[in-house]
Amino acid sequence: MPCACFNEILGLIQQNPKFICNITNFKLDWCNSFYGIREILRILCSNCYSISSLYLFSFLEYNKNEKSLSQLIKSQKNLQKILFGYNYEYILHHPLLSLRNSNCSNTLNTIIFYFVDFKNIVVLSEVFNHLNVLESIHIIDCHSIYSNFIHQINNITKPFKLKTLFLIEIIHESLELLLQKSGNYLENFRYNKPRQFQKLLRLLIKYCSNISYIEFFDSFCVYSQINYHLLLLNLIKNITQKLNYLTITVSNSSLLKNLGQILPFKLEYLELNLFVNASDLVNASDLEIFLKKSQNTFIKKLLISTNIERKDNDILPYIEEHIMKKKRVKYIAILETYGKSEDLFSQTDKVKEFALHDICVLKNFGFEVNSRYRDDSKYYEQEDKQRQLFKLIMKYCTKIRYFNSNEDTNYSSTVLQNLGQKLLIKDKGLHINEDILSCIKKYIIENERVKYLAISSNITNYELFSLKKRSK
Repeated sequence: MPCACFNEILGLIQQNPKFICNITNFKLDWCNSFYGIREILRILCSNCYSISSLYLFSFLEYNKNEKSLSQLIKSQKNLQKILFGYNYEYILHHPLLSLRNSNCSNTLNTIIFYFVDFKNIVVLSEVFNHLNVLESIHIIDCHSIYSNFIHQINNITKPFKLKTLFLIEIIHESLELLLQKSGNYLENFRYNKPRQFQKLLRLLIKYCSNISYIEFFDSFCVYSQINYHLLLLNLIKNITQKLNYLTITVSNSSLLKNLGQILPFKLEYLELNLFVNASDLVNASDLEIFLKKSQNTFIKKLLISTNIERKDNDILPYIEEHIMKKKRVKYIAILETYGKSEDLFSQTDKVKEFALHDICVLKNFGFEVNSRYRDDSKYYEQEDKQRQLFKLIMKYCTKIRYFNSNEDTNYSSTVLQNLGQKLLIKDKGLHINEDILSCIKKYIIENERVKYLAISSNITNYELFSLKKRSK
């Protein structure tokens, strides 16, 4: 938030501290106003005891406000979720210890560590042993997950219910101890380093059978490792019953041809990065075999990127035959990176053809996984939330003509009622950011609410044009 906006909001809060007394979700992010941070923490500690979700990111003078943050945590009577993010330089000693208070120990059920360096944190055992209802722990892109960290975890007498582990450093030999203790709870896993990859796969096969989200981005040296693809296939086979989201780089012909037959009957998300290397070429016919063997799998969102040379290796005919005509996906994106990058969305005729089979071609390749605000495998389940938000906006904000929706914003009907009485006409367009065509049709087009409609979403102009025609 810009400092000017922050100071303006702070001034309003100072005039009426009770304005924030019923806050349930609070996020403290980057700010260069030391006084502002200290003051808003003071007001919150004295006037707000209802925060259930607290997101704490690094900001200027973080270390000088550590005790104030601790007081804020201790003052809450129903704190259920807390996130510590971007803490490279500062020790979370006091905020972590504050979780031992009686309120938190019996209410806190979720802890998220996001880009935290555990190097100087030494109170983990002490803290976690006091948390009686903790059900979900998420470690996302953190540093120093070494022997000191894992030793503390192993000293915890309660179950350590690690739901998410996204690794950005080369794995340490002590990782096995962590997976021994928590592997059965693990649901979301990501690793993008080539070193010790075989060892990691063996550990996951041995200890982690409940993974539903798995993501591997690999580099050249992985593919030369003996039995790499066999271990990976064994892992996927081991978690088939739970698997919902799979991202994988494939440069091995055998891996691609054998992957399809072990996939579950339904996947929320599959991303295949087909990568050609000199030793074991992947070609379009390998993809055809994969598509045939996976014909019983419905994939809600399928993304394929490839650097396969198109000459005699065009993958699109196979996609049309085995995916489009059989309506095996709901959303699809294809990106070819050989030579000049080209995606399927740029081919207007193809987009229309897929639409006739009720398949939406996406413009943007991949999901933007914003782990800062989402703490489990429900990364991509935002449509219903956006529809509800949009209905509230249309019900209460009758004068609005411009709205830019943020999917992480929570709006209650009470807030929107108050806003709707004060919002002024600012533009001749309504700008939203999710696939909510049914709401647009019901609340906008049928009631002729706007003259121009702009949509920032993964839908096509063709679909929007068809919607407009149907509404008439």
